[in-house]
Amino acid sequence: MKAILSSEVWSLAWPIMLSNISIPLLGMVDTAVVGHLPRPDDIATVALGTMVFDILFWCFGFLRMSTTALAAQEPNSNQIYYQSSLIAIVIALLLIISSPLLKQGILLFIHTDMRVEQLLAGYFDIRIFSAIPTLINYVNYGFFFGRHNTKTPLILLLITNVTAMLLDYILVWHYDLGADGIALANLITQIIGASLGCGLIYKYYLKQSPAPKHRRLFSWQRTTQLFSLNTDIFIRTFFLVLTTSFFTRQSAYLGVEIVAANMILMNLQLLTSFALDGFAIAAETLVGRAVGKRDEQDFYHQVKACAQWSLIFGLMFMAGYYLFGSALISMMTSLATVRAIALHSLPWVILLPLISVPGFLLDGVFIGAAWSKPLRNAILFSSLIVFFPIWYFSQPLLNQGLWLSYTCFILARGIFLTFELRNKHKHLLKNFT
Repeated sequence: MKAILSSEVWSLAWPIMLSNISIPLLGMVDTAVVGHLPRPDDIATVALGTMVFDILFWCFGFLRMSTTALAAQEPNSNQIYYQSSLIAIVIALLLIISSPLLKQGILLFIHTDMRVEQLLAGYFDIRIFSAIPTLINYVNYGFFFGRHNTKTPLILLLITNVTAMLLDYILVWHYDLGADGIALANLITQIIGASLGCGLIYKYYLKQSPAPKHRRLFSWQRTTQLFSLNTDIFIRTFFLVLTTSFFTRQSAYLGVEIVAANMILMNLQLLTSFALDGFAIAAETLVGRAVGKRDEQDFYHQVKACAQWSLIFGLMFMAGYYLFGSALISMMTSLATVRAIALHSLPWVILLPLISVPGFLLDGVFIGAAWSKPLRNAILFSSLIVFFPIWYFSQPLLNQGLWLSYTCFILARGIFLTFELRNKHKHLLKNFT
């Protein structure tokens, strides 16, 4: 019974959970700030814009994941931080340079109301410049997590997100900037967060050790290891993003009120996801340590311990949405039509916390072990074999068919990864090298 309610898992997970939860809470505040304006255009713009950039930037979430895994496995080396930071800056610059084409592609893909498209274009032009600080933040948090430091990211995220909430209120209500004000607030706070994070990493980790020479920084062996891990995680993230993007696009196709309602509900699912991700990141760190020590017993102990905590919190979120889901929706919008549509689809969001537990937890387990192929295969199966066929055949159900396909996608991902873990349990550690 050693694995049940492990205090080590909890001590790592709770700061991550609090810091993670502040991210969707900020999205909910963004939605609430514009959700009480008189027109649904503003809430649809912010909901779509937030989702677009969450999806766009999370395509490069492998920067955080691979940095965590490799920093945990090599606790005495800072080289991974320099390499990941360099990759993050290059990717961000490419995004900014290609932003005109990227914007047109996104607007064509979403294909929503003309007024919303105009507002979304302005939102995009501001938010795209947050690419550099956002991706640097991914690397910073990954490095902190890999060093078993979960409290510093909590402090950083609380500072930046509270700042963002204050700026939201000032820029939207006092300066009447609408959706552009939300985008500007995000840009400013990402810069603040990245600056603070880099300063703290330099002070506590990098200052005491010299920066690696160019030959070591561009070491072929290390770069190959990093990109091998990143390639599978990128494919995994790309198809996760593709599926979520398609959900958003189809919501927009069904109408402004439906996309506004669905994005409110997605804020609740994101709240669940980021909370459960606290245990997934704890699993990344603890599993990475077990793999680094080649300790198979510790590996399975950590998996079981993280699973216990994840299940408890999945049930708690499920109960919370059942009891308070209606009140949370009312907090985010005063528009009667949007609220009614959201309430009609709320049962799906009540089910999702429990269904999400296996997929989120095992994501962290496999990332921590730097065993990325099952993650790639699971998302390909869940997206191409489950989500899109179910959506296609459930189109007559309109929005309910969309939620059905998304729920099955989450469920299939967890089932696939569970079987992967069970099938490999006897020789798992041998496959990590």
